[in-house]
Amino acid sequence: KGPMKGRLFVFGLGYVGLRVAEQALCHGYEVAGSIRVSADAPGRLQALELAGVQACTFDLDESYSGLSALGLESLRRATHVLATVAPVADLDRDPLLALHGEDVLAAAAGGSLRWAGYLST
Repeated sequence: KGPMKGRLFVFGLGYVGLRVAEQALCHGYEVAGSIRVSADAPGRLQALELAGVQACTFDLDESYSGLSALGLESLRRATHVLATVAPVADLDRDPLLALHGEDVLAAAAGGSLRWAGYLST
């Protein structure tokens, strides 16, 4: 695998986000990302950890509180951020930017963030 090339944070480890995470791991990236809070979240978190992805929860349904503390730390340390979560229709806003836009800007201003992207399926 070689030396680590960067730290990717995938905001939304669903079908597409997980495939990107898998490829990033194969290419030497440290990978972290988020899944939605749900009844099956504990099992999914464990499976992701076993696959080498530091996973955290993102609350878009109950309190709309965003990333867990672990997720915020991973986001702030990221060199690359990929958002795959669609805007929340009833709130008419992008959840990453609405809840953590300042964290992304701080990472960019601090020099750790080198690339950010949005992937819509």
